[in-house]
Amino acid sequence: MRRREAMNHPRLSRRNRDLKIYVLRRVLLQLLGYGAWLAVFWFGAMSYNDAHQTYPPHRRMVGWRLAVLMLAAAVTGFFLFRLWRLISLRRMEGTVIDARLSRGYTSSSDPGAGNPVDYDFRLYTYLVIQTPKGKRRRLRFEQKPGFYLYYYPGTYVCRLFGFPYPIRDPARSAAPEKKEGRIGQDPHDDLSAGHLCIACGYLNNRSAEEPCGRCGHSLVDAEAFWNDESDAETRGKDTV
Repeated sequence: MRRREAMNHPRLSRRNRDLKIYVLRRVLLQLLGYGAWLAVFWFGAMSYNDAHQTYPPHRRMVGWRLAVLMLAAAVTGFFLFRLWRLISLRRMEGTVIDARLSRGYTSSSDPGAGNPVDYDFRLYTYLVIQTPKGKRRRLRFEQKPGFYLYYYPGTYVCRLFGFPYPIRDPARSAAPEKKEGRIGQDPHDDLSAGHLCIACGYLNNRSAEEPCGRCGHSLVDAEAFWNDESDAETRGKDTV
């Protein structure tokens, strides 16, 4: 238990190299798309300037106009290519103190007034996490089957950079109490005990050595992720 409390930064194992490449590829595609967006604006502005410039006494597009145009392109591209996610998806670790569901719609139409085909209704998991320093952070990601028991208040989780779904610590997990007199078994029980794919959010009812049954990426072994093996090896080398 002391080793678990002394651990500061759990990491993905070498077996999860494909997940690291997955995040790196997504970040590079975002940055390349953003750079291409700015380049198109720059060459478009310069082409317009060359086509409409006057000789003499001055060029039609002066420096401040070009600066304003490029600033507008930079701000628009920041939201268009979702670069804000590079900041919001930073590493986060702490205890879940509140877990609930929130609703979302993918179109601006009113669900009660129009045809249901005009909008796409989705459920999202909304978590409030208290970090070891006492700060509160909020997470919101698409709801998946089995999250009812997987992310429950009192569970300790870690969300890595680039992944929407946090990894829970099996040694510090909580679950709702079973109600007496309930007939049958909760259909989410088996799923909540499986291995979560932090890339797509699918809860696999299989070994962590097997790939995800939905997206094919490697699964994270929560026990190995939260185990302090690296520090133990370092201390062993120091004592030799």
